[in-house]
Amino acid sequence: MLQGNLGYSHLWRTPVNMFIWDRLRNTTVLAFIAFAIIAPLSVVFGVVAGMREGSILDRTYLGVQHDHARPYRNSPPASFS
Repeated sequence: MLQGNLGYSHLWRTPVNMFIWDRLRNTTVLAFIAFAIIAPLSVVFGVVAGMREGSILDRTYLGVQHDHARPYRNSPPASFS
């Protein structure tokens, strides 16, 4: 295991390393594509929400952001003043 030899798959009749590197490559490509889509969209939505303070988009974005920031789901939301 420490030498990087993970063995041989008797089911697929191929080295296990081939499976791992193939899946890792596909996972990395998928992660980069997802990041390339999500990062610009989140910046655009953040800028639009910041430019239109108090709008429905700003309140929705702030509500989603605030909801994920709460340590416990059953805790009451903080009041915005």
